[in-house]
Amino acid sequence: MRITLIVSIILATISPANGQEATSAAGATTDGVCEYISAIPKNLIRDYLLGGGYADFNNDGKFEYLRQGLTGTMGGDAPCLSENNNSQDHTNCKSLRYDDGSEQNEKILWAHGSSVFPYKNRYYVLYSSEEDHKFPVGVGLIDGDSVQIACHLENEVRELTTSHKDGLCLPVNSTNEPAISFNLPTLMDDNTLTNKFEQSLSQGVALIDFDNDGVKEPLMKIKLSYGGGRGCDHTYFRLLTDDMKDFSSDKKAELLDAMQVEACRPNAPIWFEKNGITYLEDKPEMRVITDDEERMDIQRTSDAYHTLKYAQNGQITEVCNSTFINKTHVVK
Repeated sequence: MRITLIVSIILATISPANGQEATSAAGATTDGVCEYISAIPKNLIRDYLLGGGYADFNNDGKFEYLRQGLTGTMGGDAPCLSENNNSQDHTNCKSLRYDDGSEQNEKILWAHGSSVFPYKNRYYVLYSSEEDHKFPVGVGLIDGDSVQIACHLENEVRELTTSHKDGLCLPVNSTNEPAISFNLPTLMDDNTLTNKFEQSLSQGVALIDFDNDGVKEPLMKIKLSYGGGRGCDHTYFRLLTDDMKDFSSDKKAELLDAMQVEACRPNAPIWFEKNGITYLEDKPEMRVITDDEERMDIQRTSDAYHTLKYAQNGQITEVCNSTFINKTHVVK
């Protein structure tokens, strides 16, 4: 029944109600293509995309080879069209990446996922924030020597949270308990920090009973900001020695490391205490949607996480289990 419903939704978007081809603001013929690609379930989207082929992809009356590769230090899919099938001939392979220099199309410019798909005897490019295409940002029509933007896409993310215990889990904000402040000065020499963690800055120190053994120990809050490749911004914590001048490397330090999410996305982790237990919550940064509403800043698959954990007796307990549903909309 579920499969039938999904297929019905997709088929319903293939033909416009009036039988006429629609045109985007940029002048590209859309003819329902944006609604069609948006309706495909995210776990099936790659089945609709081409990794290569030989066809008249740009509608110029001649066949071209489609090749898919990687480009630049940031990586990412880079489809291109060539008159020959020589995978080593990059100079004569015309890129299908889009860049008109406008702020409006900035997300499409920085899309790391670019893949070609067929629709109604024409070929289009799906641009997405990452290669898995679960967060699409735009569709372009391949037309001769250019790509015309057919539409922009946006993604509405909804969090579903399951509480394992303690009743602490609610969507987006798991608790209203105040976060522990990292307001103690950093006694560590700057070189000690940068030698251990390059391009990182201390954001203060706090005494926290992070493993719930009755002893408060010094944790440093560290902000990583790295500009190479796709960049990396992330906040994390490290256990210090008792004099707070160096990093600890004992079993407790390993336990703290294991509690944290490894990612390169802006996040907003906090420590808080409730009913005698110290918890670590980690989630993406919040961004303001309206004056009275804010949501987690989830723009790609690796952003979609929300954890609530605590450590005790050398073991880590996950209190909450979050999953995320992403629905793609066509920007009118």
